Amino acid sequence: MADVQSTGALDSLQLQALSASGTAPPALEDQEVQERGSDQVQDKKPKKVEKHRLCVLDNAKFILNICVAMEHLAGPCFGCDSHSFMGAFGLGIKMFMMPTWTFISGYCSSTDLSNVRKVDGCIKVIAIYLLSQLFWLLMSRYADPWYSTTKWGMELRGDGNPFQGSWKVEDWIIPFWQLWYLRDLAVWRVVLPFWARLKYPLISAWVVSSVIDSFYLYGETYDQGRMNTWLQLNMIWMYFPLYYLGTIAKERKWELQEGIWYRIAGLIVFGACVAIPIFEPQDMNSVWRFSGHSSTIASLTGTGALGNLLQCVIRLLSYLVIAASICSFMHIIPRGSIPVMTSFGERSLVNYIFHPLSGMLLSYVGVYGGNYEGATPPAWAPPVRILLTILTSVFWMSPWVWHVVWPICDPPIHLLLKPQTAGDTAAEQAKPTRLAAFAASARACFGCMKKHRVKTSNGPKVEAEEVNVQGLVVHV
Repeated sequence: MADVQSTGALDSLQLQALSASGTAPPALEDQEVQERGSDQVQDKKPKKVEKHRLCVLDNAKFILNICVAMEHLAGPCFGCDSHSFMGAFGLGIKMFMMPTWTFISGYCSSTDLSNVRKVDGCIKVIAIYLLSQLFWLLMSRYADPWYSTTKWGMELRGDGNPFQGSWKVEDWIIPFWQLWYLRDLAVWRVVLPFWARLKYPLISAWVVSSVIDSFYLYGETYDQGRMNTWLQLNMIWMYFPLYYLGTIAKERKWELQEGIWYRIAGLIVFGACVAIPIFEPQDMNSVWRFSGHSSTIASLTGTGALGNLLQCVIRLLSYLVIAASICSFMHIIPRGSIPVMTSFGERSLVNYIFHPLSGMLLSYVGVYGGNYEGATPPAWAPPVRILLTILTSVFWMSPWVWHVVWPICDPPIHLLLKPQTAGDTAAEQAKPTRLAAFAASARACFGCMKKHRVKTSNGPKVEAEEVNVQGLVVHV
């Protein structure tokens, strides 16, 4: 009995000695290795990354898309003057509609093209423009019998006149009406990574655009055809500062302020900005639409070198006002997910491309009056036009339409591109991590050897142990 007790006491003393020396008993050591191995296996399992989407951007695109359709489907019968509600509405939306669209596009873009997926995203933007242009080229060439049945169709036929005749390269450079934005977006996506290499890219874009516009460096030599279908190269650099502003907002993680007072302040600033085009001289609307020069401003500043410099200062300040309208508009937009608005706003590109076809329905209903030149719309036309514009916009953004037109709005470019593999890019990205892990393991190895020498000189010999540094198992 005494031998058993002494043996148990000896075992407990050995366990305490092993614990003090830092070596676990064999059974506990095996259990520890198994647990560590299971943890490593669990770490190697791919974790599902949830897609995070900003609902406020989809909500904003839903509203902006309806505003675009409202303006375009106004037709020749509804002028933009401040004496009527629809005229004032058409002037007011110029202040924030396309600038906010441009800002959101910049926010969704990336200055880094080292990732193959981001390069493919840039290629997809170009493909969307080319396919959309192809659709409207075909409509301009072969839909004339249908166009001739309505007054709105006659307008679309006039917009497609530059594309008549034989197929030519210019058909793809000159966008059809509303597609100017998609063409410019493709150019911005290509230029963005190179422009981002500048030391002050946002200030550079701001100043360059203002100088080109104010000093009349763009002569509109190649702008020809109807107002709705021409080259419009000035739009590329005039909207580019707002595009890059969105990129900066994403890189610096700018966030909308929460709280009712911020929404109230945003509503006040937004109302003030929208009122500017309504109460100013009509020729000054070009300042906010980047569609030319204002004779009113030119008469105040003069046309000499000093006058151009003063116009440049006004243009620089106008960008600040437009930026304030964008910020205030985003603050009054709902932040969370809203049924229909959020999901339909995600597919807003469909409405932007195809909404001119809605004008045919409005024309059949009689919103534009008779189907002949000089016809005036009836008194009930304005409210009906608003209602039908909203309904047709929701129709174009619906999931049912998306299932039909997705080859244009989300083209399968992977059929023409090389498969996305880890490749050299992933290997290059992994090199720094592997080198850092190797250096850390080497430091741990030398540290343990030093500790081993100290313990062997001052105490009992300690068995070698296993060190796990950042996933690399090192025996020391």
